[in-house]
Amino acid sequence: MNNIVKKTILFFFCIICFNLLSDNTYFNRGVDFFKARDYRSATENLEKALGEETEKGVIHYYLGASLYNLKMFSGAIPHLERYLLEEELANPGMYRESVNFLLAAYRSEKRWDDTMEKGSRILDRIKESKQFSRISPAVSNAVSAARSARASELFRNKDYAKAAGLFRKALEENPSNNSLLERIGMSEYESGSYKAAEEYFLRFLESPANNWRTISMSAYCLTRITPDRLKAAESLRQKNRLSADILAVYSLLVQNRYSEGFSSALLLEEENKTGGSITMDIINRINRDIPDRHRLYMGYIQNHPLSPQAIPMARRILQENRNRDDRQEIFSSLQKILQDIIEKSIPEEKKPEYEKLLLDTMFNSAGEETDEFLKEKIEKYTAFAAKYPGSVISKSVMFDVAMTYANNLGQDDMAEKILEEMKESRDINASMELARIYGRQGKHAEANLLLRKLAEKSPGNENLQMMLGESLLNSGTYDEGITMLREIQEKTKNQRTRDRLSEMIGGYTEIPLQSGTPECVMISLTESEEFFSTMPGIGAGSEGLSRQVIRAGVYPVSAERSLFPFKLDMKVSGTPSLAEPYTIFQPDGKGFLARWKSETFSVPDRWRPVSLFSVIYPWKEGFPEGMKIERKSFFEGGELVSEIEILLPSEGWQISVLNPSLSMRKDGITPKPDYSGNSRWVFENRSGILNIRMVYPARADIMGYYPEVKAVRKLPGENLKAVIKEGLIEWGEISLKAGTSLVCAEISRKKEKTVNLAEKVERK
Repeated sequence: MNNIVKKTILFFFCIICFNLLSDNTYFNRGVDFFKARDYRSATENLEKALGEETEKGVIHYYLGASLYNLKMFSGAIPHLERYLLEEELANPGMYRESVNFLLAAYRSEKRWDDTMEKGSRILDRIKESKQFSRISPAVSNAVSAARSARASELFRNKDYAKAAGLFRKALEENPSNNSLLERIGMSEYESGSYKAAEEYFLRFLESPANNWRTISMSAYCLTRITPDRLKAAESLRQKNRLSADILAVYSLLVQNRYSEGFSSALLLEEENKTGGSITMDIINRINRDIPDRHRLYMGYIQNHPLSPQAIPMARRILQENRNRDDRQEIFSSLQKILQDIIEKSIPEEKKPEYEKLLLDTMFNSAGEETDEFLKEKIEKYTAFAAKYPGSVISKSVMFDVAMTYANNLGQDDMAEKILEEMKESRDINASMELARIYGRQGKHAEANLLLRKLAEKSPGNENLQMMLGESLLNSGTYDEGITMLREIQEKTKNQRTRDRLSEMIGGYTEIPLQSGTPECVMISLTESEEFFSTMPGIGAGSEGLSRQVIRAGVYPVSAERSLFPFKLDMKVSGTPSLAEPYTIFQPDGKGFLARWKSETFSVPDRWRPVSLFSVIYPWKEGFPEGMKIERKSFFEGGELVSEIEILLPSEGWQISVLNPSLSMRKDGITPKPDYSGNSRWVFENRSGILNIRMVYPARADIMGYYPEVKAVRKLPGENLKAVIKEGLIEWGEISLKAGTSLVCAEISRKKEKTVNLAEKVERK
């Protein structure tokens, strides 16, 4: 074979090999894996191909699509954007798929601004092409939806003006989306642009809207800003009858035309088969605007006695009107309605529930709860339980009877008899109350046994565990009780539970007893000053009030763990206004002498109950030098705002603010308190300027709110040194004299080093 032939063969062999190799490039392998739906392998090869063939724009399509299918949206988005916005328009199918992937990725990551910007650019690119313009409606809808989503975020953040602008633009892009009319109306309404809001609410109500909840919201807002509501309702009737009917009901009820309003509402409910839900929604929206809202509730109960909301509505009447002067008249009207329902309107199976409600109404409307009144109540409730012996309601009634015996008549024996029977039916509430009665009667062993059984069956019930822990303490089983309560305190997520446990455990102290420790009394003393910016009956601009409080904890210590009585004579210079709980003050010419006696017992563990008493001095006016507390109350954006500025003259203050019964949003207070007690917001260890802002939903019955502010500081220990002389402990303004049965006494500042006085207090 000559050289020319050999070279020719070699040339063609190289061409074949090159073609074979070119079919095996990273790009081709990536595409093959993509078609086989092995997106991970496709991604690995395509990323390598991108480094070798940067001019090949279609790689971005395959790489973006692979990453999208792997749900790696952040990685997919740049490649899809590059393919859609920078590469030549070549393949309508690939382009459409890339658009769908990109818009879905944006939606998953809530990138509304990118959707609006990049979506608009895509629309500009394809508007001149017949092949690609078919994609335009989907892109336009996505851009409009993104605009709505972004507007909704602004609305939630109370930026109503910007929200309205975006909703309007979304409506321009998608004019058939009638729900946007309602959203624009709400944005204008919340921003105070009532004329614009009225226009959009009317447009929405005229549209073919059929969601009664959305219609009800718009109709409610329209009711508040449109003078002639009934005329507006009539003008809607030819365009959207459901909107017209709902607006008419609103109009009649807010004008106190209850008979017409409830008749119209009943027809509306029957036609739409909504069973009272529309009327319930309307009442819940307008009840704050109507002074005598019990009339609304009664109208609902009369028209919808079988609704699940009817009985709770009646209980709202009892709850909301229990302190009114005319409550007997209101409850009497409710009794007549309930009696009529029982006789005419409900099936037999519903009668026990309504008869129980009728009894509750009868006994809520009475005045003073005399013994005769309570006995009559017990008689009626017991008769009801006998009438319906198998009913769950009867068990509830007998539980109420037992509680009346125990809590109102003081007849624990009668309550115990009823609850013992209910305990057998595994009623946990009855068993817990029975355990409380055992505790009051000193039957601690029975209480502990019962509560242990309940706790084993309900290990997650914190209240039950706390009750067992407290019962153990009451029985003197301190170690187990304290340990149990501490475990609950560590695990619970409820701040109120933690606060309550702190109070319970704080009444006990741990004393390490050593061999040879004599009988003695441990006395823990603290003194503080308390300042209030206001008290009940004192106006917002009043001077501050202050008082001094001295608290003492007293408990016996005995190495033999034996019982021994002790007596303390306490002498206070100055006149206290209150001593609690067992201190009796008698004048002795120099000041006030208190004789405070206690006997205690010991059990074989290391915990002792602390017997506490406080000496509280009379109120004085004014704040200390350098302290200032100012409070403001005003309406802002439809909300009630209370602002408090506090200037503190030193460090280490505890500030607490009364937490009112007003409904408070979770984010309605700044700065965030260190913890929330049952009735106060607390800010620990503060100094300098503290600005507190509290935000509440606006309430028609509250025009301004000036919360009580309490500032407390512990007095420094060096000013309260103890002086020992002839068995007398003098501490500040208090003198404590050890009793004759003691070998020693100890005194300590709270949270400070204990001072042993055993050698200085002699037995007499």
